[in-house]
Amino acid sequence: MVVRCEGGSHHVFSHDTVTDIVSVPAHRPIKPVYVRQFVALVDKVKESQA
Repeated sequence: MVVRCEGGSHHVFSHDTVTDIVSVPAHRPIKPVYVRQFVALVDKVKESQA
């Protein structure tokens, strides 16, 4: 998993094996929609490695 946060307003999660990217606000409470998107990204990574 690659995490980018170069001083901006969001953390960006990605992985080499999938094309999806998840962007999460860095300085605010994390809403459930961002958790669902991140879990979906992790599930896709697991599927691609199986």
